[in-house]
Formats: sequence, C-alpha cells, structure tokens
Amino acid sequence: MKLNSHPIVLLIVGGIALASCGSQVANALSNTSVLGSNQNCSSSQAKLTVNASGDVKSTPDQATLYLGVSTIASTAVKAINKNNSETSTVISSLVSNGVSIQNIQTASITLSPNYSSSGNIIGYSASNSLNVTVTSISNTGNILDAVTSAGGNSLRIQTVSFSISDPTSLNDQARVVAVEKAKNTAQQIASALSETVVGVCSVSDASPVSNPYPIMYNAASNVAGSVPVEPGTQITNVQENVTFAIASK
Repeated sequence: MKLNSHPIVLLIVGGIALASCGSQVANALSNTSVLGSNQNCSSSQAKLTVNASGDVKSTPDQATLYLGVSTIASTAVKAINKNNSETSTVISSLVSNGVSIQNIQTASITLSPNYSSSGNIIGYSASNSLNVTVTSISNTGNILDAVTSAGGNSLRIQTVSFSISDPTSLNDQARVVAVEKAKNTAQQIASALSETVVGVCSVSDASPVSNPYPIMYNAASNVAGSVPVEPGTQITNVQENVTFAIASK
C-alpha cells in the first residue's frame, strides 16, 4: 500500500514498568531494524509520530517535613523572643534525632499585630516556618514525635511529603520504557497498514514528572506512641515523542 507524505500521529498512554530497564534511548531503538539512514526521513517520506509515556513505580527514600512554630505575646519583642526560643528547641530536637543541620532550612519568619473587635492592638503573633529533609525515612515517625514534644502547643506540622533523593536511574528506566512502547506501537501500526518502519527521524524527550504523595498531620491531634508514617509509592513519568519513517513492504 502506498502512503503519501502526510505524517500520522498517535497518542499512547503509558503503563507501569514491572522490571528494571536498560541503559539509553539509543539502545532501545537500535536493537531492531528500526534505525535507518537520513534519506528515509526526507520531506517526501511518509512518517508516523508516536507519543509514548513510560512510568516506573518506586518507594520514596526521603521525607520533607514542613513545620511551623507560632507564638503570641503582649508585645512584638516578647512574641519574637518567645518564638526564637521555641524554634531553637525544635531545631535542637531535630538534630538530636539524627537530622543534619544542613537539612533544616528556614522558609519564612513573620511578626504581626493582633487586633480586638474594636480595632485596637492587643498583642502580637510571631511564626517561624521550617523545611526539614529526613534522609532516614524509617525515622520520620520518631522525629515527628520528638518535635511535637519539643514544640508543644506552639508547633504545627503542616505537611509531610515524600520523594526520591536521586531520581536519575528511575528517569532512565522510564525513558527506555517510553521508547520501547513507541517503537512497538509504530511497528504494529505500520504492519496494519501493510507498511514497514524504515527509520527513526527524531526523538524528543520531555521533562520527567514525579508525583509525591503528601500526608497531613497536625500536632494538636497527637496521640501516644510513634506517629504512623507510610511513604507509599511514587511514580516517575517520562514522555517521549518519536517520529518514524515508514514505507511500503
């Protein structure tokens, strides 16, 4: 069957990778007869573009805690001094429980007046927000216990999110999955059209997208015993757009 030069475009939704994948996109494409010379990608050559998605599941290996320390006092100086003291206690608790000081970052510090219903200033509120990276994810529950005890009623655990510390390998795996899917789909479509894939004209790699699973936890709802923390799973996704040259068999 003879096709004209208009490209065919197909969108493929990716699945989950069940096994560890190989090295590079080039290897995924070159292990068959798909690769052809540049002459197969001329403007007059019929082409098929496949957009494929590669997903890889993994278990997060680090947690990020978003903590806040809030204090109130009759004056601005008392409010900020009280906040400084209680925030320092929380930081000391984090360090004592295995968190590196390099993994504790101040996100924001605020100081604002409190008003009565008649509009008069009746005190001040101070807050200090911290972003804390926990590299030993199994210790997250114990750390939450410790900071809750250290911060008391002034502490707010705003969110806990999970991530992969080094996603490079997962991105590589997902990329190969996407390219393999694109190649197989292109060959199936070409065969159905009584055509054959004769070359790869272009490959464009989209940015990987990770999907962490945050949980919410409030210090006010703390109960005895270690806080139950489950990191669950995370999906690393890569999109690949591959244009193939096709010709009659």
